[in-house]
Amino acid sequence: MLISGTERRKINRPWWRWPLRVMLRIRPRRRNMHGSIAHRLLGSRLLEPHLWIPDKDSAARGAAIGLFFGMLPLPGLQFIPSALTCVFTRSNIATALLGTFTSNPLTVGGLLWMQVKLGQWMVPALAEVNSEQYNGASKYFALYGKPLLLGSLTFAVLGGLTAYLTVLGIWRLAEAAVKRRKLHKKSG
Repeated sequence: MLISGTERRKINRPWWRWPLRVMLRIRPRRRNMHGSIAHRLLGSRLLEPHLWIPDKDSAARGAAIGLFFGMLPLPGLQFIPSALTCVFTRSNIATALLGTFTSNPLTVGGLLWMQVKLGQWMVPALAEVNSEQYNGASKYFALYGKPLLLGSLTFAVLGGLTAYLTVLGIWRLAEAAVKRRKLHKKSG
């Protein structure tokens, strides 16, 4: 049985390429934004190249913004403030949206637990609440809401700073590797 070239490529294609192709197909693109509702609301700032084509600084800012909003307990609503902040700070939207995936259904339980514990550790008075003063849901908010708010804001700021520095470092390492490769090709 003869197999055509396209069928052979489909057989030999690694398993991880299919989700990547789907994500690349559905990602927001600059050319698709022209004339959209978002373009009418935000104006020509939405079409700036920094938002859609990553460079060192815009990608680092986008990752920091995405991780900041990804660490906040805003289930399902992290994309909107992340993208709007990117528009106003001229940061890369794609890296910001990827950064928000740090809190997903698999990691959100552990993140919330660590954020509450960090909030209780930072201000021990938040861990001790007079339970007779509250009842029902307000008791749980007093016990866990305030430490969660403090812990999530701390996690968000530290995560954003870490993401910014990490992306800058990786970008510089990649630039150095490309320069070494070019020098090696010229000399050899």
